[in-house]
Amino acid sequence: MNSRLSIALLWCLFFVMGGVAGWVGHCLYQGHLQPAKTSSSITAQEVMDAMARELELNAAQKEELKSIFEESRSQYRGLNKEFKPRYESIRDESDDKIRAILLGTQKERFEEMLKKYRPKKKASR
Repeated sequence: MNSRLSIALLWCLFFVMGGVAGWVGHCLYQGHLQPAKTSSSITAQEVMDAMARELELNAAQKEELKSIFEESRSQYRGLNKEFKPRYESIRDESDDKIRAILLGTQKERFEEMLKKYRPKKKASR
């Protein structure tokens, strides 16, 4: 009885671990090859206009809101400058590791994928 229970628990554990590994792999793959963002994203001005309309802000509140958005934008840019090089370094290391496991035409196709999903960045180094 004890060995049957152990086998059943091990089977369940391996099943769950496989599911988690598959999910993590999928998330990593999806995050690694994201298409470049389009310009159809909502702008800060559109957000401010919607907030002003929905919250019925007066002129002074609109000016304060604009000031808050500008300050936040400046802080976001500073944060981006600080972390972007590290992010790109990790991404480049990951690309190099992927290249190392690929064979022949797989490498060429991988480079094409990078060009497609990262048009602003040079795919091969």
